[in-house]
Amino acid sequence: MPVEGVRNLKNNTGLYAIGAGLVGAGAGVAVGYYTRPFLKYGAPTDEFVKKVNNNFVDILDEGGKKRYFDGVEGLKKIDKVGNAEELKELCRNNELIKQFVMLDNIIDAIDEAGFEKVKPGIKEIFQIHMDARKEVIEETFALSWDKNAKKFIHNAEKISKEEFEVVKKTARSIQGKYAAIYGSVGAAVLGLGTLLCSGGKKSEG
Repeated sequence: MPVEGVRNLKNNTGLYAIGAGLVGAGAGVAVGYYTRPFLKYGAPTDEFVKKVNNNFVDILDEGGKKRYFDGVEGLKKIDKVGNAEELKELCRNNELIKQFVMLDNIIDAIDEAGFEKVKPGIKEIFQIHMDARKEVIEETFALSWDKNAKKFIHNAEKISKEEFEVVKKTARSIQGKYAAIYGSVGAAVLGLGTLLCSGGKKSEG
């Protein structure tokens, strides 16, 4: 084969590979976006719930943010608390605990019932708080997602516009993430396939 023919073949192979890659990327992006990766068997995924929770924190007032972060921090620290005085100190500095139960009552309970009996109850308060947030997010999603229309619709009577926007934007951010992943995979697979096919035709020539 003449040198120019080989050069043209190589150039065309590269163009075919790039073209196939673009097609693969486009197809992958579409798959990644329209498969709605924020759902699993029709319910919101754990990843989605976690991201919505993080984004919901941004729209809380200062008191709400304080209680939320105290709840997270309390759940991390409670297992490390080793005696009554440490437990009392944790409770004195935790707004979430003080919201659920009067601080004086907690201190009295620790003194009267003992550290070992009260500690599990304190931990349960933190856990109930986190579980309740998860339930609220799942309920907010259910009120925002129309299964039949397969799209987000704001239920103004049940949730605020701000909450609705958090849910919708979080879902779209996850769609965008998976679209990029599928796009990269699609481009790589189709691009490689074209290179292999073109290489096979060149060797036959």
